[in-house]
Amino acid sequence: MPVKKVRVLIVDDSPTVRDIFRAIFESDPDVEVIGEAANGQEAIDFVVKDRPSIITMDVFMPKMNGPDAIQHIMGNAATPILVVTTAKDATLAFQCLSKGALEVIEKPDFAYIQDENKRKGLITKLKSLSTVPVVTHMAGKTKTVREPVKADFSNKRIVAICSSTGGPKALSILLGQMPADFPYPIVITQHMFEGFIDGLVEWLQTTTTLKVKVAEHGEVLLKGVVYVAPTGKHLEVSIAETVKLTNEGLVEGHRPSGEKLFASVASVYGRKAIGVILTGMGGDGSTSLGLIKNAGGLTIAQDEKTCVVFGMPREAIAKGNANMVLPLTDIAPAIIKHLSHTIVAKV
Repeated sequence: MPVKKVRVLIVDDSPTVRDIFRAIFESDPDVEVIGEAANGQEAIDFVVKDRPSIITMDVFMPKMNGPDAIQHIMGNAATPILVVTTAKDATLAFQCLSKGALEVIEKPDFAYIQDENKRKGLITKLKSLSTVPVVTHMAGKTKTVREPVKADFSNKRIVAICSSTGGPKALSILLGQMPADFPYPIVITQHMFEGFIDGLVEWLQTTTTLKVKVAEHGEVLLKGVVYVAPTGKHLEVSIAETVKLTNEGLVEGHRPSGEKLFASVASVYGRKAIGVILTGMGGDGSTSLGLIKNAGGLTIAQDEKTCVVFGMPREAIAKGNANMVLPLTDIAPAIIKHLSHTIVAKV
């Protein structure tokens, strides 16, 4: 039985960028470029008539920009959308996730055509996202969990999160549910293109009452602060409960790596650590998550239904390293409940 082709609509006001995308996608026999659009209005008209499997969407375009087009498409003809942009436009690009887009990537250049790894990586991402069920009209930011955790808090606790494809939106939902008085640091490794982390952090700050920042080497981990690993640096925690950034080698192709983060958290915090693995391709973090579990800490994997890509959580579950498998919107409440109970029990 022949494989059903992924039907792609390329939306960008630059003919050069559209040509690059076409060259990349048409190198795979399972991908078919069914159309191009130079602005958001053309994209809307095309989607209504031809219903592509997935859309690649630029941010800034004449007549109608990407965010407005995404809002209209998701409200009238919901389709998986992959936002493509440059680092300087990253903040606005991440806002597109709130309107229903699935992921943000850097604009490809001619190097993608020549580089087999880059080309195949983009095609793999495209194929995975094209299968994601999307719903008409995104409901917007999830209601924040306001349940206060009232107890005699210990300082030595931490939440560590690893995410990849689909992670920015998942992080916005999880962090948006955390109470303003959350009393522990949160450390995050999110696989991201060079130059995009600042835009991600700025956007995440609009979704949560917690302080969100790019992690800096040597800074003390403070309660209620979210530390996001910078691109190209492993984020770990030290015995002194400070941020440790290193340039050590890639771990299974990643730097930062969830494996490094979870291993350090398990070593320093032991049973007082919480490890969370969210949506993403591959298996980063799935092994070292078990170190937190074996130390007596809580480990949570996002369930398949709410993942954009179930790769990383699936690996963690298959290895027996997740205490709990939960829908995305249940993870923050589970963390709060766990901390309330363990604090009362003085674990």
